[in-house]
Amino acid sequence: MNKKSTFLILVLLLVIAGVLTYKNRGVIVKNMPVVSIQEAGNGKIETLAVGQKFTVTLPNPGDGGYQFDNPEYDTSLVHLDGHTHASPQTSAPMGDFGIDTWNFSVLKSGTTDLVISSSRSWNGEKGNIFKTALLIK
Repeated sequence: MNKKSTFLILVLLLVIAGVLTYKNRGVIVKNMPVVSIQEAGNGKIETLAVGQKFTVTLPNPGDGGYQFDNPEYDTSLVHLDGHTHASPQTSAPMGDFGIDTWNFSVLKSGTTDLVISSSRSWNGEKGNIFKTALLIK
């Protein structure tokens, strides 16, 4: 094999390694459980792994005229995959506005607070604030 062929093979291997490394960034690790954080997780520390998915589910604060604000967190560490609202069942008590769930993916290691607050749009008054610390390994 001549030097030119050896060089081309080496470059090709480096390109393949780079593509595989790039494609595997942020990929969910198979068989890693989805962590479910509920209202009781307020003020707690949640330990997560890179590539892991987690959800936060909270009761909707609509009863007092409040709406959830956008979650606050370090976007370089965590990605918001989606947000859903589930209406209450027909047999739910008056004042039950259902639940909201946020789905997240962990991108890289570090620490960040995840804060989900609520406010009234007409006067900016803040309602309940959910806050949990995320320790990502």
